[in-house]
Amino acid sequence: MRVRDVMDSNLVFSAPEETVREAAAKMARHGLGALPVMAADGTVAGLVTEWELLKLLLPDYLVGLDELGFVPPGFTPDRHSFADVASLPISAAMRAD
Repeated sequence: MRVRDVMDSNLVFSAPEETVREAAAKMARHGLGALPVMAADGTVAGLVTEWELLKLLLPDYLVGLDELGFVPPGFTPDRHSFADVASLPISAAMRAD
């Protein structure tokens, strides 16, 4: 079996200029746990996962769970309101590595 036998060619992706709100809505609408971020030239600029969105959207909640091991060591989230985070470009949340 090859990757082409199980892949979906209808790729759902985000652009770096889209907001966190728009990317999160796409992920929810398509049942995705991760969303590639594609640059204008068609290359992959990064990847946004549910974890990156949680780190932005629920920082106070995650800090409270630190002693339970749910948060990676050394994680110190920013403190933002939902309105501030939702309007950020998705490039602020994506992993580029």
